[in-house]
Amino acid sequence: MAPKPTQLILFIGHHKVGTTALQAFLAKNARILRQAGILYPWMRPPTTLDKLTYATQPIAARALRKPPQSAMPIDFREPHNALAFRMISEQRGNTDEVPFHSQVPSSEHIFRYIHSQMADQNINTVILCSEVFSNFSAISPTLIQRLRDEFDNCSVRIMCSLRRIDEYLISWQGQRLKFGEKPEPLREESGINSYLPSVHFDFQLLLQSWIDCFKGADLVIRNYADVRTAGGSELDFINFCGVKFPKNLSKFTMSNPGLPRALYEIFRLANINLSADSAINFQLKINHLVSGGFLKLPQNVELLGQRNRHSLIEHFSPIHEFIGECAGQKPFFPDLEDALLCQGMDELEATKRVHHQLLAQENKLKLSLEQSAFLRDIAL
Repeated sequence: MAPKPTQLILFIGHHKVGTTALQAFLAKNARILRQAGILYPWMRPPTTLDKLTYATQPIAARALRKPPQSAMPIDFREPHNALAFRMISEQRGNTDEVPFHSQVPSSEHIFRYIHSQMADQNINTVILCSEVFSNFSAISPTLIQRLRDEFDNCSVRIMCSLRRIDEYLISWQGQRLKFGEKPEPLREESGINSYLPSVHFDFQLLLQSWIDCFKGADLVIRNYADVRTAGGSELDFINFCGVKFPKNLSKFTMSNPGLPRALYEIFRLANINLSADSAINFQLKINHLVSGGFLKLPQNVELLGQRNRHSLIEHFSPIHEFIGECAGQKPFFPDLEDALLCQGMDELEATKRVHHQLLAQENKLKLSLEQSAFLRDIAL
C-alpha cells in the first residue's frame, strides 16, 4: 500500500473522448510531472530494449513519415490500458497476452510496481488514465473494488467524459470497424439494439458501480462538446482534475482519428468477406488513397436513419436524467434534441458513390487478388 495519504485521480474514459491524446500528453510529461509530485505510473520497469526503442522511435517515425503516435511505445504511452486489460483477463480466468500490449505482468506485480513508484519520491498525486476502465462495471464491479482497495488511503477524484449518444455510437462503430470487427450496421434496428445493454449506450451502467464503490469520491462528468471547446482533453483535464500542474509542459499532438462515414459500409463488408489481415490492409490502402486526395468522399452521411434516431433518444431519456443528476447539470446534453436530425445523404447512396470511385481508381490501390475480387463483387 502507499506509504502515506495520496490523491488518486481516475480518468475512466469514455471511449472516443480524447483519452489517447490525454495519455500521450501525460506520458510525454511524466518526468516533469513526477518532479512536481504528480505520478503517471508505468506498469513495469523499462528494459534496455524499451529504452532503446523510446530513444530511436521518434527518429524512425520522422524518417518514415509516420504519425506522432508511433514515436512512443504503447506500453509506456498507455500503461493503464495494459493494467485494465490485465485485470479483465484475470477476472475471466485468462492469462494470455493482453490486446495491443506486450510483456504485461500480473496485476499484482503492476500494482506493486505502482506503489514502489509512489514511495520513490515525494509523490502527492497519482493519475491512472484508461478508457478501458469504462468497461469495468459491465464486466464485474469487483474490478472497481480492486482499485479502491489498492488505494484505500487515497482521496479520490473520478473523471469521465461523455459524448452525445448519436455521435458517440457512430464514432464507436467506426472504431470497431478499424479493429476489424463485424458489427451490424447502425441503420438497422438490430445494429442499435445490440448496443442498448452495454456501456456504449447505458452510461448509467458505466458510472453506477464507480459511484457505489468509491463512496464520497469527487465525481467530475464532462460533456465532450465542452471538452473540445475548452481546447481538448489535455487542457480540460488540467482545468478540472483539481491539481496544480507545472507550467511549460510539452505538447504532444496525437489523436485517434475516426473513419470517414462514407467508408463505413465498405469497410464493414470487407471485415466480413476478407481475411482479417487482408481487411485491415484493405483499409490502409483506401485510407492512403483518401489522404492522397484521389477520392472525393460524400459529406454529411446519415448512418442511423430517422426511426433509429427516435428510438435511440427514447431509450436514452432516463439515462440522460441520471447523468444530469450526477453531474449537477441539467440537461447534461443541452443539444440532445439535435440527435433527432438526420444528415443529408443516405449511407447506402454514399457507399455507391464511393464504390464507383474505388473501381475507377483500382489501379492506384494495388490490391491483392482477394481484395480486387471483393471490391468488384460488392453488390449495393
